[in-house]
Amino acid sequence: MKTLIFITLLIVNSMFAQAMENQPKLVSTDYHTGYIPDGFDTNDNVQIVGEGLFSNTCMRPANFTVRIDKQNKKIHINPRAYEYQGQMCAMVLNPYSQEINLGLLSAGSYDVIQHGLYKAKLGQLNIRLAPNSEPDEYIYAPVSEASWNYKNGRGYITLKGSFTSTCWSMRAIQVDIQKEKNVIVVQPVSNIKKDTACADRMVPYEKTFAVEGLDAGRYLLHVRSTNAKAVNNLVNVY
Repeated sequence: MKTLIFITLLIVNSMFAQAMENQPKLVSTDYHTGYIPDGFDTNDNVQIVGEGLFSNTCMRPANFTVRIDKQNKKIHINPRAYEYQGQMCAMVLNPYSQEINLGLLSAGSYDVIQHGLYKAKLGQLNIRLAPNSEPDEYIYAPVSEASWNYKNGRGYITLKGSFTSTCWSMRAIQVDIQKEKNVIVVQPVSNIKKDTACADRMVPYEKTFAVEGLDAGRYLLHVRSTNAKAVNNLVNVY
């Protein structure tokens, strides 16, 4: 009986050890580029994007940590990754990106610094004072998708979404090309009719428009949306 119990314990311990070996290891990593849009104010949910590159397929993005030093106007980000061990890994470059929500920030210019495998400044984040106490400067359209494509040698952005009322519609689409930051900011400004009979139902829309004046490179397509949200995509411009 004692022998049977001993063998059982050995099997359980072996299974536990094997399970522990299969657990990924949490390690530090780095972003090679930080995409930091201008145009945020003190009423906005601030979002930036970090992009990195793994050297094999056994690495996966993990939760990052953020520390905001309000007094010295510095934002410290620690990118991390899961490293899966004991597996066959394809030794190919594996790009990844992460959206970093920073919430509401006071006005000023912040240094964005990463602390991964090495310390580096990703860029500068500029926050202006909001002109009023309203959540947004505009009523943005609800955006569910934003894409970049080419047609006849020209670049086009397509926005898709659904309004929730027949009185809610697109009024204008403003585009701010921030070449020095490799960022395209799109503000889909909407309009809600007043003193009109409205029906509460989904009204899908799709808007496609050309974008001129971009140099070749990789850009963050940052599209504002309703409820302090945004759609962020990384796109290649040729």
